[in-house]
Amino acid sequence: MERGRSFFLDHQLYRSHRTGKVVNPAFTRFPFPPQWHFDVLRGLEHFRAAGAAPDDRLADAVALIRRARRADGTWPAYSAYPGKTWFRMEPKGPSRWATLRALRVLQWWESPG
Repeated sequence: MERGRSFFLDHQLYRSHRTGKVVNPAFTRFPFPPQWHFDVLRGLEHFRAAGAAPDDRLADAVALIRRARRADGTWPAYSAYPGKTWFRMEPKGPSRWATLRALRVLQWWESPG
């Protein structure tokens, strides 16, 4: 687990350690459910759930989460991943799930260590 977390920290969750560029633009959107796909919010959720202390190498990923926040304080419902789905989790507009997930991550990030 530590080696995996170290890898993600070295890559700020979603950037190339060589160029600093975003490895995959899909990592910057947060559809629900995330299924088997990785995204920045999912990565931050892992660090929170693992009880890890906030690390400065995650600051860029947290800033990305903050920038995605809408003016009304919610996060948008992103388009689902392609493929068969049995039902749509949320309509377009504000996402209850992305908002809950993002607020949990921000609470962890901003909590005194």
